[in-house]
Amino acid sequence: SLVCRLTQWSVPMLVNQSPVEYLMSPAGVTIFAGLVAFLAILIVWLEVSPIERQEEEEICNMAEAAPGKEEEFRSTNQTAFVVGYTGETGRALVEELVNRNIFQKVILIGRRELNYEGEKYDKLEQKVVDYEKLDDHSDLFRRHSVGFCCLGTTRGKAGVEGFKRV
Repeated sequence: SLVCRLTQWSVPMLVNQSPVEYLMSPAGVTIFAGLVAFLAILIVWLEVSPIERQEEEEICNMAEAAPGKEEEFRSTNQTAFVVGYTGETGRALVEELVNRNIFQKVILIGRRELNYEGEKYDKLEQKVVDYEKLDDHSDLFRRHSVGFCCLGTTRGKAGVEGFKRV
C-alpha cells in the first residue's frame, strides 16, 4: 500500500540521517520551502481584516456601477478638481473627463497653466498654485464632488529631495 511505501522510504531517511542532514537534503529543502510558503500565505491572509476585505468588495462594486453613474453625474451638476494635470497621467485624465462630459466644471490645480483651445474645454478652469504654500489655496479643494490626484515625478527630474517632497 501507499502508506507502507512512504514509511519504507521515509523511515530509512530519518534513521540514516540527522535532522540537519535531512533538512539539507533535496526532500528536506522542498518540505521546508513548502512550509515557509504556507506560513507566508497564512500571515498575509490573517493581516487582511474582514473590514478590509469588505472594502475591497465595495471598491469592485463601485467600479462595476461606474458606467451607470455617468448620467447621474451629468444631471446633478457635479464638479471635480484635478491636481497634477500637467503630467502625462493628468493630461490623459483631463482628456477623458472632457470627452465624457461628466462634470459641470473641472478645476485644474497646478504649478502652471496649459493651453487648452476649443469649445470642448470650456468647462475647464485652471488655477496656478505654489505647492510649498498649499494651505493658502485650500479653498480650491472645497465643495467639489470628486477629486483626482495625478501628482508624480521622477528622481531624474526633481532630484532626491524633490522626489521625496512630491
